[in-house]
Amino acid sequence: MRNRPLLLLTLVLPLLMVVFLFKLGSKPEATDYPEAAWEPALQSNFSESNREANGLKVRWIIIHVVEGDAQAALNWFKDPRAKASSHYIVGYDGMVYQMVKEKDIAWHAGNWAYNEHSIGIEHAGYADRKIFTEEEYKASAKLVAYLLKKYNVSLQHPEGLAPADPTQGSGVIGHNQVPDPSDPSVGGGKSHHYDPGVNWDWKHFMELVKQYYEEQSTG
Repeated sequence: MRNRPLLLLTLVLPLLMVVFLFKLGSKPEATDYPEAAWEPALQSNFSESNREANGLKVRWIIIHVVEGDAQAALNWFKDPRAKASSHYIVGYDGMVYQMVKEKDIAWHAGNWAYNEHSIGIEHAGYADRKIFTEEEYKASAKLVAYLLKKYNVSLQHPEGLAPADPTQGSGVIGHNQVPDPSDPSVGGGKSHHYDPGVNWDWKHFMELVKQYYEEQSTG
């Protein structure tokens, strides 16, 4: 009887070791962008798809602002109340998170056709405050350059509203440039969002995008 604990330990220990080694050897979900960390959005906050196979070509990269920090966005897109998501989030510190696979349709533009043909990137910050960091600009620009090259999106930031039909153009735009699907003369999607706002430095950002784009072309 006194040997029963030892016997149980002898039987259970190998099983515990197998479980431990399995967890140790398992890998997190692979991200589409190698420098991103995987933080999946709640499945009810985006649409599973296979855009390339379904003829939904990515033509736009859409810049958003969280109205908070990166953690706030991570928490919100995992919340069933959100009914929203983005493919990527960039933090003040330059950390990049992926929440939706690029093949899937994130709910971010307030315009379904643009959701189908774009990749959305949220940024820590507030549209009414000038608090975007250089680390944030650089990390986002590097990500955008990667996406432009990967999907053959135009290396440009067109001014004004984007076309009513997303297949009639291509480039990097702000959420404020996405046309309202009910009235294409108004921007910001159906809710008329104005992010990234006047404090987002488009000139500096696009200069960084071009720099990284050229580096990736010669690297």
